[in-house]
Amino acid sequence: MVSTSFETEESIQKHKTALENIDLLKEHGVTVYLATDATKVHTDPRFKNVKFDRIIFNFPHSGGKSNHKKNRKLLSDFFCSAENIITDEGQILMTLCKGQGGTPADKPMRTWHDSWQVVSMAANAGLILKDVWPFVVNDFEEYSSTGFRSQDKGFNTERAITHVFQKGEIIPLPTESIPLTLIKSEYLNRRICKSKGEITYKQQEGEVTECQAGVEAVQKMSGCHLRFSLLEHLPFLFNKIADSNHETAGNVNEINDELENLHCEQFSDSDRQIKDKLPPLCLMTGQVFRPCEINPFTCPVKSEMLGVFSFKSGEICKSEDISSSFKKITSCLDASFPGLKISCDALEDLGTDLPGLNEIGSIQVDFDCPSEIRDRTIGHLWFYKKHSNKNTVNCLVFVLDLNLLTLAAFRFPHVELLFSNNLDFSKQCTIRGDNSFEYSPVSLFPVMFDHDMSFWENEKKDFDEYTFFDVIRGVANDSVMSVKLIDTYVCDITGRKSRCYRLQFQSHDKVLSYDTSWKLQSKIRLEVARELEITLR
Repeated sequence: MVSTSFETEESIQKHKTALENIDLLKEHGVTVYLATDATKVHTDPRFKNVKFDRIIFNFPHSGGKSNHKKNRKLLSDFFCSAENIITDEGQILMTLCKGQGGTPADKPMRTWHDSWQVVSMAANAGLILKDVWPFVVNDFEEYSSTGFRSQDKGFNTERAITHVFQKGEIIPLPTESIPLTLIKSEYLNRRICKSKGEITYKQQEGEVTECQAGVEAVQKMSGCHLRFSLLEHLPFLFNKIADSNHETAGNVNEINDELENLHCEQFSDSDRQIKDKLPPLCLMTGQVFRPCEINPFTCPVKSEMLGVFSFKSGEICKSEDISSSFKKITSCLDASFPGLKISCDALEDLGTDLPGLNEIGSIQVDFDCPSEIRDRTIGHLWFYKKHSNKNTVNCLVFVLDLNLLTLAAFRFPHVELLFSNNLDFSKQCTIRGDNSFEYSPVSLFPVMFDHDMSFWENEKKDFDEYTFFDVIRGVANDSVMSVKLIDTYVCDITGRKSRCYRLQFQSHDKVLSYDTSWKLQSKIRLEVARELEITLR
């Protein structure tokens, strides 16, 4: 254990108990270093080839009257130096007085510009906030604060907060050694499932599992074939149901593992009776691509589940029949995730003369805790009627957005966490024995940085907003939390149209500093100008 002080042997004597404390520390085997600059410990020869498991800095201050700018620089310089002499799993603990940190842990919380912005200063050194602890001075019997305005006077430590930082994953910036094409490739590879989609259909005599081979792609994105929607495969599924019977179904196999976990694992004896009463059922899971805006709950690559219930030929399907059939399978999800409730809105009575595919309702998710995605629509319902040479098919079709379902079930704040390769995040994604799950942030109180971007549209072609979003994702990956159009302007003289967007940068599993967000914003501007041929303002 090493204890340091910025004071010299002469200057430290102004503090009454300093020499006694030094002697006491040495008696307990502590090494004491004076004249130590906390912002330059990585260059101090006394710390050469030394790695600490924990570094503690209690109540840092630049000296004199309060000056936010100087104190922020002190924090930033200290973090940048100290991170060089801690182990990979090491911690840096910093205790600040009430309100100085500028995080929600402070009660009351100061405005961002009236604080020392400790999370942002730590991010400059590649550190993320992992935890906060109340600093209770009474827990340390011999402790007394000193140094008020650089004097031998104490200061108020009530409601002080200890901030715990660790090294985090740095967000890559496009450079000569890390080209933009490599960043785009890594972004896509983390989102695209390499395995084939699975199809399972249930018949009167049992369950049969097939693997759909060679699913045709309808959309191409940077060399990766993706589907717009699993609905494109409805004809394939309907033919399977319409043509199937127990003589031609083939060997009966157990339902595949993925669907077993979703549908059968949680069945009690009474649930299994319900399962046996389900109509012929076909399920398909897979990944799709769909252009979308940028916000915490949308992603162009998503996982969907397509389900088809087949009713007996000629029977009249009413809303209560359809709703009852759908609730039988959603009850399994309700049982799997405590507090999660899946429901479908009111359905109108359906006769037998509705042709083709008709949307009849939507699917909502709700759970018993506050969330920004509360009551969010996660899917849709259709009714399909088809005449074939053999018989007439009446089907209930549903599509579930599994991304949004997962956000609701596990209380994740951002859809991009579903694709995170952060080890701390992966370790906690384990269901407990009682099926409960509690999300623990990888990065506590991540800072959000706003940058505005204004430009003139290209007069010769229409502005494609989805392409604009794709360019942003290609540069910044998941570091841009949201993009909002905040203003438009049409020049009275030239008739040219200008747009102003606000880009909000934030990361829930990586280190994001203001400097990084600014560099990403600058690169985004150049790429947007090149790809969309607009004029920057």
